[in-house]
Amino acid sequence: MKLSLKIVFINIVSAIAFTWLIAMMIKNSFTEIFALMSACGGFIFTITGLILLRKKHKEYAQGFLLSGGILMLMGFLICSTVF
Repeated sequence: MKLSLKIVFINIVSAIAFTWLIAMMIKNSFTEIFALMSACGGFIFTITGLILLRKKHKEYAQGFLLSGGILMLMGFLICSTVF
């Protein structure tokens, strides 16, 4: 498996696990928290990918840009249906 796909998989699984832990701690809706965490996390991963791209780390940058785009897309889709 390519390094960029491993980064995407790890970032998305960690976002889901982290959101689940927060939802269990504050006893709130998983979908609302996941929508906000995905949108914010996707933005942070995209910025990180752009910084890595500028530093000439192409494979890491591709992984972070892909996971940032996927997380933002999932976050905005969930936000549009939940809120």
